[in-house]
Amino acid sequence: MALLLIVLSLACLFIIAVGRAKSNIAEAIPGSLILMSILVVISAELLSVFNFFNFFHLVIFWLIVLFFAALIILRNKYYLRCNFKKTVEQISKNKILFFFISGLLLLLLLQGLFYPPNSWDSMTYHMGRILHWINNNNINHFPTHIYRQIYQPPFSELFIAEICMLTKSDLFANAVQWLFLAGSLPVIVLICREFNFKKKSTCLSLIFICTTPEILTEASSTQNDIVVSFFILSAILFCIRSYKTNSMTDIFLLSLGAGLACLTKGTAYIYLLPLFILWALCYIIKPGNKIPFRILVIPLLFITINSGYYYRNYKLTGSIFGKPEEYYLNEEFGFKKSFLGLAKNTGLHLGIFPFSELTNKAIYKLHHLLGEQVDNPRNNWSGTYFKLDKWNHHEDKSSNFFQLLLIAATVLMVLLKFKQDQKLIYFLLCFPLIEFILFSLLFKWQPWHSRLHTPVFFMFAVPVGYFFGEKILLKDFVSRSALLIITFYALIIIVCNPSRLLLPSYITHRIGVNDNRYTKYFTNKPYALDDYKQLRIFLNNNHGKTGMIIGGDTWEYPLYDQVYLTNAPIAPHLDVTNISKNAGWNEKTDESKIKFIISESKSDTLVFNHKIFEKKQILEYFSIYEVKEK
Repeated sequence: MALLLIVLSLACLFIIAVGRAKSNIAEAIPGSLILMSILVVISAELLSVFNFFNFFHLVIFWLIVLFFAALIILRNKYYLRCNFKKTVEQISKNKILFFFISGLLLLLLLQGLFYPPNSWDSMTYHMGRILHWINNNNINHFPTHIYRQIYQPPFSELFIAEICMLTKSDLFANAVQWLFLAGSLPVIVLICREFNFKKKSTCLSLIFICTTPEILTEASSTQNDIVVSFFILSAILFCIRSYKTNSMTDIFLLSLGAGLACLTKGTAYIYLLPLFILWALCYIIKPGNKIPFRILVIPLLFITINSGYYYRNYKLTGSIFGKPEEYYLNEEFGFKKSFLGLAKNTGLHLGIFPFSELTNKAIYKLHHLLGEQVDNPRNNWSGTYFKLDKWNHHEDKSSNFFQLLLIAATVLMVLLKFKQDQKLIYFLLCFPLIEFILFSLLFKWQPWHSRLHTPVFFMFAVPVGYFFGEKILLKDFVSRSALLIITFYALIIIVCNPSRLLLPSYITHRIGVNDNRYTKYFTNKPYALDDYKQLRIFLNNNHGKTGMIIGGDTWEYPLYDQVYLTNAPIAPHLDVTNISKNAGWNEKTDESKIKFIISESKSDTLVFNHKIFEKKQILEYFSIYEVKEK
């Protein structure tokens, strides 16, 4: 029931935003979601200062927020201004689209409720870092073998952590991505309105997003690509508006959106860079425009939002970005390497048989012709190489095949029918193209880059919707058939999501919707289920006496699925070798009480704190060591 505090707070912020937007519901959604997100950051940072990041103090914080939000509504009588008549009229004119999108969102919400968090990154660091925050009662850095728990931007996980703590479960953990997907759709509508799109173009932009496989597979997970996409889209919207109106409100929301984007995912810096360069140039050369002093609000708010994250990183590593162990940026540049990077990033979205097989051959032939290594570690993530599966529809590397075809068709038609008076479509199309090219040129190629491309596909929805809505007739049989195929494919993607199948296990012979919740954690790693069941029992019986020595990609979260209810101490990470070893242990941890060590090591003994630990129990993937008594 405590979750209602966040739900009601968001509802109150929405009502206030609706009142200020003169009953325009679409206008109110991005502002209310951004302000809600800021409150999440404030609550986490403020409570952590006093080691109060726990259920009781979160309840107090959100009660205070709810009280003041309700007070503002009552004093300003905003609730009287919530006229939904206009919205109902708009829905009645677009019934088919409304019910289609509502149906998809409902299906995705149910999928996220039926399944717990179970993506690989969630089991290692997205949800794993939340365990330590709860155990420590703060979001400070801590010693960990999974260094991504430290340096990766934390916003999405902060939101998830507060929901999990208030509900005392992870039932609604997947709903955060879903919420920001639902919030992104009205932002797209508002961007289309800024360019005076026809209704048909706006509808096609929404369909483009709601049928993009990567978006659909991620929307029921605890990844963060949709969350960062929402903030980037919001920054774009308020960039456009602040240029037009010079409004302080738009500049304020632009700053918050950009700051939250970078607090969510590091790729946001690259995606926002061209936006701010273009915005600054347009702002400077705008006739009769003077650069007001209040523009300084943008960097000020941006830094303030990220200040806690920057400070923790700098204090531990000497860098505000946390010094990742692996270098993400390309180490070698040149025409050939840049071209191959673009080819491989584009090729990730051709993962539908037989195009997947043809793409594999083409990429290898290109490397051979240009005399380059396919797996050169200076331009590829260490240990990876290009290989598409026959069907790529896993959330980590889903191919947006039909969307890529639509983008390619838009680019081709623009080039073939170039007109000087079509500046709008060139601008709308060039912006995401520049971002995609910049991303491909700067970052080492990774097999899971299709997931990191999600913000680009959100942005491509606008020019594709404009071109096909304005220039192509959609009344003919071919066009309607294409829409039907894309829609049907989207439904298949949702139902057959490998991580969260909406089919029973006796049909698929995999972990399915009918299995128990704990089993569903392991849809991406079913072979480890038995080990984790045994380790979970062992940890429950030896709280405070067990430590862990594990790898940087080990699943930690499933060992503590009951942490929200029991608040039992989790096993500290021992003998950490990365830079997080300099972070302080939680005061609850007493290394002299460590009697057992869980490790992936196969050696007969381990040494910790000048004590010898002997192998006590061998599981398939783990070993349990017990201290040797003198």
